[in-house]
Amino acid sequence: MYKKLSRLVFCLVVVQTSLKLWAITPGDYRISALQEASNKNYPKAIDLLKKQIAEDSSLTGAYLRLADFYSYNKSLQQGVTFFQKAGQQNPENPHTYLGLAQLYHHTKDAQNTFKNCKLALTKGSTSPYLVDLLVKSALQLKKTNELAKILRATQKHAAQKHLYDLGYAIWRHEVKNHKKAKSTILDYLDKRKDFYGHKVLGDIEQTASNFQESNRNYRSALKLSKDISQHSSIEIFKSLAANFQALGKPDSADFYFREGLELAQKTAARKEQLEISQAAALFYRHLRMYQKMADACHEAIQVALAINELDYLPELYHDLGYAYEKMTDSERALKYYSLTLKKTEGARNSSLTSKTFLAIGRIYLNLSDPDQAFEYFNQSLEIAKKAGHSNIQYLALLKIADIHKSREEISAAKSAYRKVLRYAQRTQQHSLTETCFIKLSDLYLQPSNVVLKSATYYLNMADALAHQTFQLQFAANHRWMQGKIALQENEIETAEVDFLEAIQLGKEAGSYMSVIAGQAGLIRTYLAAGIPEYAKAYSDSVLISLNNFLDYCFEENSSEFFDLLEDVFIPAITAYSNVGDLSKIYETNEQYKAMIHDIALSTSKYKIKSGMADSLKWRFDLKNKETRDRWQALWRMWNTDQQDNLDWVAKIKSEIDSLNLAKQQQLANIMLRYPKYKIFKPTAETLPELQTKLRQLNGTFIHYFIADAATFITVITKDSIYCKRVNVRATYLETLINKISPFINGKDAPADFGMNPFRLDVAGQVYKLIFEPIKEWISPQNTVIISPDGILSRLPFGALVTNLEALTDNYDFNYANFLIEDFVISYIPFAGFLTLPNSGNKEPHGTLIAFVNSTESAISSSESSANHPSNGKANSRSDENYLKMISSSFGKDKTELYSGEAATKVRFIKESPDYQIIHLALPHILDERSVLYSKLYFSDPAGENILETHEIFNLKLSADLLILSHESKFENSAEGSLSGLLNAANFAGIPSIVTRIWETPGANSPEIFENFYLNLKLGLSKAEALQQAKILYFETINRNPLYWAPYLLHGDPQPMAFQSNSKYWVIYATLLGLTVFITLMVWQFLKIRKESSLEAKSA
Repeated sequence: MYKKLSRLVFCLVVVQTSLKLWAITPGDYRISALQEASNKNYPKAIDLLKKQIAEDSSLTGAYLRLADFYSYNKSLQQGVTFFQKAGQQNPENPHTYLGLAQLYHHTKDAQNTFKNCKLALTKGSTSPYLVDLLVKSALQLKKTNELAKILRATQKHAAQKHLYDLGYAIWRHEVKNHKKAKSTILDYLDKRKDFYGHKVLGDIEQTASNFQESNRNYRSALKLSKDISQHSSIEIFKSLAANFQALGKPDSADFYFREGLELAQKTAARKEQLEISQAAALFYRHLRMYQKMADACHEAIQVALAINELDYLPELYHDLGYAYEKMTDSERALKYYSLTLKKTEGARNSSLTSKTFLAIGRIYLNLSDPDQAFEYFNQSLEIAKKAGHSNIQYLALLKIADIHKSREEISAAKSAYRKVLRYAQRTQQHSLTETCFIKLSDLYLQPSNVVLKSATYYLNMADALAHQTFQLQFAANHRWMQGKIALQENEIETAEVDFLEAIQLGKEAGSYMSVIAGQAGLIRTYLAAGIPEYAKAYSDSVLISLNNFLDYCFEENSSEFFDLLEDVFIPAITAYSNVGDLSKIYETNEQYKAMIHDIALSTSKYKIKSGMADSLKWRFDLKNKETRDRWQALWRMWNTDQQDNLDWVAKIKSEIDSLNLAKQQQLANIMLRYPKYKIFKPTAETLPELQTKLRQLNGTFIHYFIADAATFITVITKDSIYCKRVNVRATYLETLINKISPFINGKDAPADFGMNPFRLDVAGQVYKLIFEPIKEWISPQNTVIISPDGILSRLPFGALVTNLEALTDNYDFNYANFLIEDFVISYIPFAGFLTLPNSGNKEPHGTLIAFVNSTESAISSSESSANHPSNGKANSRSDENYLKMISSSFGKDKTELYSGEAATKVRFIKESPDYQIIHLALPHILDERSVLYSKLYFSDPAGENILETHEIFNLKLSADLLILSHESKFENSAEGSLSGLLNAANFAGIPSIVTRIWETPGANSPEIFENFYLNLKLGLSKAEALQQAKILYFETINRNPLYWAPYLLHGDPQPMAFQSNSKYWVIYATLLGLTVFITLMVWQFLKIRKESSLEAKSA
């Protein structure tokens, strides 16, 4: 710790010291020039440096900076004219020629750079930087003989003698003769200790991977830095960062990158700022810190545009597109990849162009648009062919083959895979060869093309390759795939042997995927053999392994052939069901949904500024890697027959235990500093924890788990657990639910909407399938908390019909009984959500803030309105009217309503943290594929009207409830996108959300929200308040579920505690209480009188 602090203090002192070298003295204009240049006022900076040179022509740094500023100002010819004129006026001043050389260096004119460096040396310059320019330009021009003559000439002058050794050291380093370069620079340093000598030695040691020695020399150079070497000091900071990155010390690397960037900004060193920003972007890419990578790319692009370094732009745009692609921001990724293509139009055969087409194809493939992906992969393939970029060519062909396979175009897929296979074998790319063998084997296991003989043939080929190349992890992969084939052939014993070998080989090779796949295969094997106890035992093992190694197993090439749902979780639940272990069924449900949630939101970590400290995360990842390495060491002992060495085994196990303890302490440290980090690593809620929570909520929790052949329904009450297997296929269930209404599957209103309302008969069938079998286990007094799965995320359970036999037709709404009349219902992604940290950040001062915006104005500033929701201005006015009514009931001093142009994103961010309820009557799109980029459309004349999900994570809100009263437009799936929005709201401090999953044409149902708010004020829970509001609506206005069913509550169902300091509320409550009291008294009086009258008649 002391060493780290001392190093940081040292670097800060160096930076401060180097900046002090520019201290203002009488007649010194350099600081003022730098200040003007940092503000991009280059003409003023140029004028100031001219004054400086006029007063003191001996300042080398002033000439170099003047050349830089002419270049940044895009006035190169003016700069050339100035330096040439200065040379004519004072022909013996070497600095004039150095400045001219620097100017030509900016224009990449090696000939004139070399010529002026030579002139500067002839005039007596002693600048080491000049020698650096001279050597590099000479090598570029291949003027090595002339360079040797120039360097020998320096030995004739005492003041220039040192330049001989320095020049040859740089020369030898550039031509990769590092041994002689080191010897030469050491001779130089024996005679002269200066900045450039240590810098060059640091470069040489870095090339030789002697990073510690390189760092020592770089630090020595920084101590000797002067104003002329400030720009080189920035290069040293960049090199130090690279060294620490190589040493596995990302904290230190990040520190030096930031210091270099800060110095570049302060000294207006734009070119150096550009280069260090680009290097930082690559550094953050290596660490998978994609938001920081994007920030660095943006900064580099701005600098490149400012100083006209346009050659940098294609690579920077591509890197920026890559960063956004990794953050699942497909829209921005496509934007910057398109800019890359635009900038490379003149070089259509470039490697970058073919890589970019390949990347765009990947995005469209992830967006489930294989046709577009296929087109871009083909373009990448054609360009790579013409340019001879074989690796890119065959990567594109591999993707094309995958699309053929997904389309069941078996012949085309086989042909493409074989072409890639031949290339991989020819170039001896063993990993790619193995991938092709596995893909070809899997191709013959497709349901439409099962050819077990061919599948086995390619697996055997892959196995032979693994043995020839000593790649044990390949062999492990092949064993579990052979086990799958054996199971298909019903060879139970063979399958068992293959899966056991896969586990053993996986342990020996450190292949987590093979271990997990082998364990999962044994579950299916023992289920097929009718041994449920063994299947249960391996279910326990695989779920533990998956929890420990999930972060690593999907790094392996074979992960695409392994489906977590089909290969692990469905067999595990089946095994637990067969032995009647209900608690394990619940835990498996929880683990699966928590894991899917974690995977879907993993990219959130790149976007959250307050999520966790980067240094803590880095150290946590390092501990993970150390743990994995020790496991591999332990597993390899079995391969070398050392398992009997009990002392060594105990030692390694002790190390693993220590590492696990350190990981837990590290995670606790993160949790202590950032409690809401748990949202990014949700743990499955244990059964006792859940039942404790259910007692507090007076609730019943229901897990739905949809498999291909059956649906498992787990019911947990405060004291018991039940499970029901419903034998209905997933495809049938999805088809049935979509028949209830066209709105459930996200379709627009049909033309014959009046003839196509809500199908009660289908809603009744769905009820009988998925709820009636479990109804007896649920108390009517309990709040039902549902964790849906798949298509059930789009199903409003409250609209299911419970008395189908009593109806006269499919649209008999007046006599239909709905599930909402029997139960209070809310929704959460999985039980762990009930204990996520979601309390508000501060005590709110207001009750309700609402934002209303018509879709037309919201979308007017967006780029592509065609895909956006459309509700119209009429709905906007309706929203505004009923929200005004609701606001008046809360009290004007406790509410705020913004509509039209006043409903801006900036106002939302600024004012929402002070309110208990946030009501957004705004159009919005929720997308599972890009959960961070689901969009809310505010109004803003300036065009900044879109609030994305990742921005919500960075807010600090105090609300108990967020309401989205316009339709939630779902792209692809409701499940992941709602989970993402609820997650963001939780992180920001909001525990509950009300969404509207479809929009009924011509109906806005404001009465539902009016009564919902009234019920909340009366103290009902959020779930019950919504239930009662819906019941009142369909009993008094319209029983058709199309109008009341789409409003769903997600998250915490508990009541809200309102501020009670409003005189209006006190009066309102008092009057309401008196009214209820008088009504009861009158009712009682009439009842007594009626009874008396009946008694009198009977008498």
